[in-house]
Amino acid sequence: MANMAGTERNKALVRKIVEEMFNRGNYDVAPEIFADEFVDRGHEQVIDKKGGPEGFSRFVANVRAALPDLNATIQSMVAEGDYVAMWNTGIGTHRGELFGMPPSGKQVNVRDFHFFRFSDGKIVEHWNSVSFS
Repeated sequence: MANMAGTERNKALVRKIVEEMFNRGNYDVAPEIFADEFVDRGHEQVIDKKGGPEGFSRFVANVRAALPDLNATIQSMVAEGDYVAMWNTGIGTHRGELFGMPPSGKQVNVRDFHFFRFSDGKIVEHWNSVSFS
């Protein structure tokens, strides 16, 4: 049962990334989600990305600046052991630079696949693949 509870807790923390950080701009939740030693192995487009909770918060703030009306939705999530995989989509208006792309003023549809590794109840590693249309 403890493993099931841990898996559900991990999924709840991933939900917080989407609902609190991306959709609401609440970066204060980052320290409860990400370990100090967190490493983002995804988002290869971001040249100067940083680790830890602050680094991920800065990344989300940059995405929200580019897509200020972003609305992300979790489509599917699975968890096993220390890992959570998630597929989410998002819609937003491209108002600022996004991964090196100048603002277009057009609606952007985002499809994002994530893979998170947890240790001691927090995310320590993340990989992803993202596409836009």
